[in-house]
Amino acid sequence: MKAFEFGFTLTRQSIESGDTIVELSNRGQEDLHLQRIEGGPEYEVADTAPSSYSRLRFVTEPGRYRLWCSLADHAERGMDTTVEVTAPGP
Repeated sequence: MKAFEFGFTLTRQSIESGDTIVELSNRGQEDLHLQRIEGGPEYEVADTAPSSYSRLRFVTEPGRYRLWCSLADHAERGMDTTVEVTAPGP
């Protein structure tokens, strides 16, 4: 995903559950938090300097995940989205 001032561009709207790598390409002054809406731990991508990227690897479960920027009013200004995580196919 790419983060820019007051927005995210996702490479996918849904992914399969399991071993997951989230890569944040930071194009502004942003951070990224993730949490399963149905409950569970909150994850944070490591501090990412502008014009660089960071990765976070964790295990996802099926459900909807909220992704947001926790800086000032960034979530309220559009840096808040969801991703659907589905069970792996056969």
